[in-house]
Formats: sequence, C-alpha cells, structure tokens
Amino acid sequence: MIMLKIAQRRSIGLNHFWKWNLPTLKFHNENIDFVVTRIQPETDEDYPKIPSAIFVHKAGDKMTRVECNGKTHEWILKNLVSATGATRVPVEDIPHIPLPKVRLQ
Repeated sequence: MIMLKIAQRRSIGLNHFWKWNLPTLKFHNENIDFVVTRIQPETDEDYPKIPSAIFVHKAGDKMTRVECNGKTHEWILKNLVSATGATRVPVEDIPHIPLPKVRLQ
C-alpha cells in the first residue's frame, strides 16, 4: 500500500505528483492500494506539523518514507520508484491512442 499525506497549500511538488503521476501509477499497478490523505489545518501554525510525505508499506510491517516537502514531482516519482524497487513498463506494453487526423481549413 502506498499512502500520500498532503497538506493543502503546501508542497506543490506533491500536489503535482498527485495530479500528474499518480493516475499513471494507479493504471499500471491496479493491484496496489493508493491512499491519499489531504489535510486542511485549522491555523497556519499547524502547517509545519503536517507531514508532506509518501509512506510505502511493504510486507512484514516495513515502511519506507519519502519526504516530499520542497521537492519536484519528478524527484518524488524517481525516489518512489527506487523505494519500491519498481521497474519501468516496456514501451510496447504502453497503450497508444493515435491522434485523429484533423484537416485545417
């Protein structure tokens, strides 16, 4: 299980990861549970107390934490892949939808 904790208005890289990378990961890993927790603190002083991190729960109660505060979504994806030991999907296994041919007039 992969769990994301996101404080709203904080960690723009994690928000971009959630928007751009997470749907692709979910598509190619339908057997893995992804849990996203979005937290809206009561006051601005509570923001530093909220973790902006991804927690990877592995077999045997092992957990890996990827700290995401101040990181880009590309960095987060790279470190999540290395934390899980994932492999790249071969290009021939990625479905491609051809673009329609549009005639400009």
